[in-house]
Amino acid sequence: MSTAHYDLAARLRAASTARPVPRAAASSITQLRAPVAITLQALSGGGFALSATTPTPEAAPQSSASAGTGACGPGFRTERAHGADALRALAAVGVGVEHALPKSRVRLRGAGGAPAQQAPEHAGADGEDGDDELVPSWRTLVVADHATLAMLGHLVADVAPGGPWEAQAAIVDWWLARADHPGSPSVLVVPSACAQRWILGEAPEAERTWQTWARWLGTDCVGPASGALGPGSGASPAARPAGIDGTGESLLRLAAKLDTGSPLPGAHAVVGREDRSWTYLLDRIAAGVNFRKGDNLVEASMGLTTRCQAAELWESMRLHDPLVADRARFDGTVLTGQVCWVAAREPEFEVLADRLVSRFRAGQVVTGTYGASGSCAGGQFTATVVAARIGQDGRLVVTLGQVVQHKLKTRALVVRPGVRVQVRPEPVGAQQQEHGKRNLSTRYRDRGNWMVRATPPPRARRDVPWDVLMAAAEDD
Repeated sequence: MSTAHYDLAARLRAASTARPVPRAAASSITQLRAPVAITLQALSGGGFALSATTPTPEAAPQSSASAGTGACGPGFRTERAHGADALRALAAVGVGVEHALPKSRVRLRGAGGAPAQQAPEHAGADGEDGDDELVPSWRTLVVADHATLAMLGHLVADVAPGGPWEAQAAIVDWWLARADHPGSPSVLVVPSACAQRWILGEAPEAERTWQTWARWLGTDCVGPASGALGPGSGASPAARPAGIDGTGESLLRLAAKLDTGSPLPGAHAVVGREDRSWTYLLDRIAAGVNFRKGDNLVEASMGLTTRCQAAELWESMRLHDPLVADRARFDGTVLTGQVCWVAAREPEFEVLADRLVSRFRAGQVVTGTYGASGSCAGGQFTATVVAARIGQDGRLVVTLGQVVQHKLKTRALVVRPGVRVQVRPEPVGAQQQEHGKRNLSTRYRDRGNWMVRATPPPRARRDVPWDVLMAAAEDD
């Protein structure tokens, strides 16, 4: 059985029950803060029409004539602007104006009501109920697809430097940069996030549109063109001014659906990185730095490092989800099996794998659990992959050495032949990544580094592995 068969089985079950099948148990959003949904429409004469929708209290609708068109259904407010002043809609909903938000609007608690761990700089941010003290905070951008992000890039490029919407343009540019960091809570592409959380009883291509997810999750908010309202819509089509549909409302309702369940372990580290990046942006805005100026070599290198670290950390965090880990058994990322041999004196044992597929390499550090979810004594352990071989019966045998059992003072292995184990790659440490990034930044800024001197390194002859030469010679 492969991951394709696994997904097909879940898709068939979703089709037979007419309900989405969970692909992950934990929330696919680390934190949803004062979300703002943006939709763009290309105009026939050039330029874009931008609509910004934000959730509001169930109070009377508010509108802003200065932003072009304003409207809201119960709990939602939409602002619209177009052309050279398209970013005015963002200013009307507070983006670029409110660099600090009231604590009541900043979600400081984890999904499900459990207190969320916070970054050190926000360790004392929680106040008493009703405290309206302002705290520096980014906001979550909610979009319908990656094409919207690309159009936002074109829109920002057309904004005149030094204009009235410079702050909004800088924040949109920051959003676009954070969108390249997997797991970033400041940018939410709804179809992609939904596909990480659930699987539907339709073709995979149908999951690429937010309309499909709105229909299956019961958050339809159909606009004026359709003449009907789906379940969960807030206002009638006739109540909306011309040109404003319910796309933004539906995106925010889907975001609220995604923001349910327990957060993944380590979510506070992701939020802390977002806070530090936002603070850096505000410092640049205050200093009058032009965000249109391209990165130098050091900044570009550090940007690539942060993107790679974000991808590694997010994939490692998702393996803590039991449903994600269960699926990972079929692509070799997670190995399950039973112990078939235990060394008499050394902390070493062999695992008879359930499947032939495995991505583990000799020398790789792994972690694992004994029994069902660590039900055996000394249930968790860390080990190093020593070797892998195919036994006489055609099954995969993986040897694990240097086994260290957690929470036990003895080196003697408590495991016995026949015990079930689950093995996964060693979790990525966020603090270790930050330490490595600081060291890398220091080396990049050393005067002896060729990137600082802005001169290329001198040419030098050196041995090159044969497989590298062959790979470079390939046409494709």
